[in-house]
Amino acid sequence: MADATWRVAKRRGLRYELSFTPTKSFPQGMSNKEQLITVDGEVTQVLPATMYRVRLPSGHEILAHISGNMRKHFIKITKGDTVTVELSPYDLTKGRITFRHKGKDAPAALPPRPRRH
Repeated sequence: MADATWRVAKRRGLRYELSFTPTKSFPQGMSNKEQLITVDGEVTQVLPATMYRVRLPSGHEILAHISGNMRKHFIKITKGDTVTVELSPYDLTKGRITFRHKGKDAPAALPPRPRRH
């Protein structure tokens, strides 16, 4: 943070308004929060409340939950599935599962749920 600059924008009455200009620049329309790390991993353990232990290719195990879109479409994840996980650069021990890869070991599709009228 020492490289960033603060400056007085204008004086209003007895208060000064400060503006902050970071020196690190991001692509147009992209903030630091939006820069996620995406990796593939394998589910090693299914935990309660749609939480999963996922082993990454580096050998680390993280705790991951499924994204809202997967929850909405009732996509089921079981032990041994290959998934894509998004990690925040702030906490590399937790992540969000955003995609379940289909493979020869993937479970067969479930029949559609009956509709309630």
